[in-house]
Amino acid sequence: MPNNVNKLISLDYNQIVQLSKAENIESLKSVVTSLANTANRRISTLLKDEVGKYSPAYKILKDSGTNKFNVKEIQNLTSTQLVEEYNTLKKFLKAKSSTLRGWKSIRTAIGKRTGAKKLFGAERKSARSAKIWMNREKRFWDLYNKLVDNYGGIISQLNSNKIQEVLSKIQLYRNQAKTDEDISKAITVYVDKLYYDKDFNEKAFLDALKTEEYMEEVRIAYGKLSGNSK
Repeated sequence: MPNNVNKLISLDYNQIVQLSKAENIESLKSVVTSLANTANRRISTLLKDEVGKYSPAYKILKDSGTNKFNVKEIQNLTSTQLVEEYNTLKKFLKAKSSTLRGWKSIRTAIGKRTGAKKLFGAERKSARSAKIWMNREKRFWDLYNKLVDNYGGIISQLNSNKIQEVLSKIQLYRNQAKTDEDISKAITVYVDKLYYDKDFNEKAFLDALKTEEYMEEVRIAYGKLSGNSK
């Protein structure tokens, strides 16, 4: 991040209030425009990478309805709108995952934490191996984001790091599945049991998942959950 951008996203509340006054509004527009250009470059770089779109910083923007910042429109914003845009840009640009390098380092850390280094970008030695693991990683993020969309509040209470670790294990156990349906069902049942069942034995659940017989029990349990959605 260039030093001038660092300074711009470090402006405090009083400085922003001063810039939002009529006599300083052009300066605020200049600040927001500069940050928007930087943000758009980062977004462009992320989207050129196969798993860049899964960056948490980008996902938050996209979920809020922003795929790219409209630089030309900044000139037409009111002072209140400019302050709102500044805060959005500040939040995005301060996020480590707003840069491709930062997002890769986060994925590497997840790989080390979960013990699934290949799944998150490390140790992919051959081109063929890289392609296979890249596809698996994309599947992982699709599954995880779907889980967060359905169980967002519960995930944050249970610890998202732990859920990512378990999902990576389940995915590796069930990797021969032609679709992600079984993986999705298994992690959903796991989260539900972990949150609601005080006698839940996590280790026994994960060990049993390696067998097709137990997976059938999970499918039945998932069916019951679907019939009684929370």
